[in-house]
Amino acid sequence: MTRIRAVLAALLIAGSGAAGPRPLAAQDRQALSALISIGGAPAIAPRLLSSTLDAGVVIDDIAWKALDGSDVQAYLVRPERPAPECCAGVLFIHWFAPPDPTSNRSQFLDEAKALARRGVISLLPSTFWSDADRYRRRTWQTDADNSIAQARELRRAFVMLGRQPHVERSRMAIVGHDYGAMFGSLIAAVEPDVKAAVLIAGVPKFGSWYELGASTGVPKGEDLTAFRASLTRIDPGFAVSQFSGALLFQFGTRDRYTPKDQYEAFVSAAAGAKEVKTYDSGHEMTLPEIHADRTAWLASKLRIQ
Repeated sequence: MTRIRAVLAALLIAGSGAAGPRPLAAQDRQALSALISIGGAPAIAPRLLSSTLDAGVVIDDIAWKALDGSDVQAYLVRPERPAPECCAGVLFIHWFAPPDPTSNRSQFLDEAKALARRGVISLLPSTFWSDADRYRRRTWQTDADNSIAQARELRRAFVMLGRQPHVERSRMAIVGHDYGAMFGSLIAAVEPDVKAAVLIAGVPKFGSWYELGASTGVPKGEDLTAFRASLTRIDPGFAVSQFSGALLFQFGTRDRYTPKDQYEAFVSAAAGAKEVKTYDSGHEMTLPEIHADRTAWLASKLRIQ
C-alpha cells in the first residue's frame, strides 16, 4: 500500500535524549542466539480472555506479560477435535500497514482458521508495531535494543507454541510479512524446531525502513554509521544466512518498499534450500495465488493433509 511508508516518513516529531545504541558483537548463529536469548526468562503463562468456536476451529484470545512488562495479545487457533497425528504448528507474524485494519495479529487469522481445519495449530501474536502510537514513539537511539527485545518476545512465543498439547515440534514453521518476515528470520535462525519459513515482502536490513523516520528524526554522519553497525548482526540478511531449514520468499514486483535489488540481496543471503516466487502485487500481497502458493508450500514441508 502506498501509504505504509509515507506514514513512517511523517513521524519526525520532537524527541528524546536517549543514550546511543549498545554495540552488537554477534558473529555467528550461536552468538545471535545468545543475543536474543530467553534462557532464564520465565516461560509464557498465557491468560485466556475468551474462546470462540467457528465451524470446528477454536480461537483462543490470550494475553501474557512481555519481558518488558507490556501486554502481548495473541490468538491461538486450533482444531476443536485434534486428530491422532495432529498437529503442525505455525507462528504467524503480521505486517506494519497503518491504518489498514489488518496491521495487527488479525492479519493471518482467516489463514490460520483454514489451516486448523487441516490439523494445524497456529499462534498469532501482537508486536510493538501493532500499536501505531507506540511505533510513532520509536527513537533511532533505541531501535537496536527494542528490536532485540521484540525478537526475544517472539522467540518466547514460538517456544510456547511448541509446548502446546498436540503440536509436533518436528513440524513447525514461521510465516511473516513485512516486519513479520524480518523478525521471523531471526527466530528461524536460532530455533532448531523451525523447519520451514515463509518470508513475505521483507528486506535484508532493518535500517532500510527504520531510517524512514522515528520520533527523534534520522541519524546523520557518525551517528548513522554507528546506528547501522548496531543493527548489522540482527539484520534479516544475516539471519537467513544462518538458517538451514526450507525457505519460501514471496515478493511483489510492484512493491515500492521491497525494490528488486533489495529482495534479490535478501534471497542471495539465504544459505539453505530456498524457493522464490514473485507476483504482480504491491506491498499488501493479498492476491489469492499468493495465499494458495504459501498454503501448498507449507503443506508439503509440514506434511499437512
